[in-house]
Amino acid sequence: MTHERRGVAVIFNHVHFKEMATRTGTVRDCRNLTEALTDLGFEVRVYEDPKIKTITTVLKSVAAEDHTDADCLLVAAMSHGESGLLHSNDELYAVDKLWNYFTGDQCPTLAGKPKLFFIQACRGSRLDQGVRVSHETDSVAASYSIPAYADIMVAYSTYDGFYSWRNPDAGSWFVQAICKELALNGKSRDLLTIMTFVNRRVALDFQSYVPQNDKMHAKKQIPSVVSMLTRLLRFDEKSDRVETPGRKITTI
Repeated sequence: MTHERRGVAVIFNHVHFKEMATRTGTVRDCRNLTEALTDLGFEVRVYEDPKIKTITTVLKSVAAEDHTDADCLLVAAMSHGESGLLHSNDELYAVDKLWNYFTGDQCPTLAGKPKLFFIQACRGSRLDQGVRVSHETDSVAASYSIPAYADIMVAYSTYDGFYSWRNPDAGSWFVQAICKELALNGKSRDLLTIMTFVNRRVALDFQSYVPQNDKMHAKKQIPSVVSMLTRLLRFDEKSDRVETPGRKITTI
């Protein structure tokens, strides 16, 4: 994490759909996440309501860029979803489409560098009832081979098969927790520690409040992090960092 620039952060923010409910609260999520990532030094590019063609074009274009002087890459997708699938503005696509263009064999200038993916979407319709818990306590250069899928981390807002909650005013529980933890610990803790804090914040600080609907009321959520990282990842301040490019927002 000592390159000239932090790297590109792409956000696909889906608000409106042809045949599905509008994702109220996601505009706030997008704004808060953009601010948090900009503060860490990322060049943030936001795409609002992209169709599958745009998503594919953007991913291919970013993968074709030269990331030699960048620390890492980050992609966030906020949408409706199902197990293993995400909704674009016009059709479903497999979630692994987000990272397949950035494996070490497909994007050489990111090989050996962290590639981070954050998915805010449902992964099914199951609801977490929650469980009551009682707790008591008393530097040499070298050439080496790495797997193509090494150095990827995928953070899902919920466990596979389960519902993911979003507040119409405050935004999704997951993105709220990420932004809070990045603000508190983004420059002092490693990323997997931060994501553990995110898990705990979502698990303990949030609970659905829908008293008029017993099925949806008083439900919980736990994020799920899949890590293939091979090093601890810290977003330390860059002492001699060049001026970071300004935030780019692209509306499609």
